[in-house]
Amino acid sequence: MSHNPNPPASAPPGQSSNPWNSRPVRRLCGLAIAAIGLSASFTSAYADYVAATGGTVTTHREAANVVTVHTFTSGGTFTVTTGGTVKYLVVGGGGGGGGSTGGGGGAGGFLAGTTSVTGTAYTITVGAGGAGGAGNGNPGGFGTNGDNSVFGSFATAIGGGGGAPNGDSGSANGKAGGSGGGGSYVNSPSVGGAATAGQGNAGGACLDWGGPYTPGGGGGAGAVGTDGNTQGSGADGGAGLSSTISD
Repeated sequence: MSHNPNPPASAPPGQSSNPWNSRPVRRLCGLAIAAIGLSASFTSAYADYVAATGGTVTTHREAANVVTVHTFTSGGTFTVTTGGTVKYLVVGGGGGGGGSTGGGGGAGGFLAGTTSVTGTAYTITVGAGGAGGAGNGNPGGFGTNGDNSVFGSFATAIGGGGGAPNGDSGSANGKAGGSGGGGSYVNSPSVGGAATAGQGNAGGACLDWGGPYTPGGGGGAGAVGTDGNTQGSGADGGAGLSSTISD
């Protein structure tokens, strides 16, 4: 959430300059995995602004705006004392990879948007990443799905799907999630796990269990996971997305 945390009590009529131009600012270097960023901006000290507490607070400048960002890397509360419009980024926990050199875990769901907040407290949940599948057994264990990340009632980013394990019996398809887990080979060709609409992409497939095909890569927020190949090297995960919570 970006906002002016201490707006002036009054201003000369017709003032158009931003009295915050001399305020020291810092640039947000990035959001942690499964972080929730909330952003609201103002174009002058006398425009509509949002006052709030919670998370790690940083500020930076965007043109004439001073932008404050609240970043959560663990659960907490975003408490608004003066309501307004905010931008948010919510990312779910990533899925774990499949055991016995199985498919890659899918990325957590990626949601960015704008909403209005009022003077109340909003619960923030940050999803943990899923555990990798056990390496023993035939097949090994599936990767565990990541946990969901939640911003109040506004946005729920679904955890990434777990990757499928290698072996010679059982299901080989990746698990569904924010982005799907990669498929592996267990007696038949497999498909990657499905993605949640609007949050990510499917995992990659393992196209032929009878040959030297590698498992599929996990799906990413920006692209489908790569299908397994015959070169013996691991398949790539799908590309991610970048987001700047600014103006």
